[in-house]
Amino acid sequence: MARVRARIDDLERGDLPALSVKTGKACAHPVAVVLRPEQKPWSPFGPKFAVVVPLEPARVRARRLLTRITWVLLVAAAAALVAAATGAGSAVLLLAGGALVAYVVLVLIGELRWIGSRRSEEDGELELTRVHRAFARAVDEQYGR
Repeated sequence: MARVRARIDDLERGDLPALSVKTGKACAHPVAVVLRPEQKPWSPFGPKFAVVVPLEPARVRARRLLTRITWVLLVAAAAALVAAATGAGSAVLLLAGGALVAYVVLVLIGELRWIGSRRSEEDGELELTRVHRAFARAVDEQYGR
């Protein structure tokens, strides 16, 4: 994995090399995603940037599916915790713990498989993290770095 700086204007317009952000293979499939460079678990608010990046449709579908599964796991864990608190027994508490562990694992997997971002030192730029090295090289060449 690599990281690369790109201009926010270029990201919003999709003016990037036709290489997949995650695999580095030729990819002319633009996908609109929202990047939140300053988002922290304790502060989910912050600037959002709608960007267009080349990415395989299968990876986007997998991200959508993982998101739905994690929501189901979170709701199931909450329901099991409520049931355990109202006297359903310790087996339900074990089920809640298992659902929470599965939720955390799937969120981590989803984050590692997706694109990260953070603010760059340069004004008007974002630093894309967890991108493929070939994509990072191509962006650097585009900017003459």
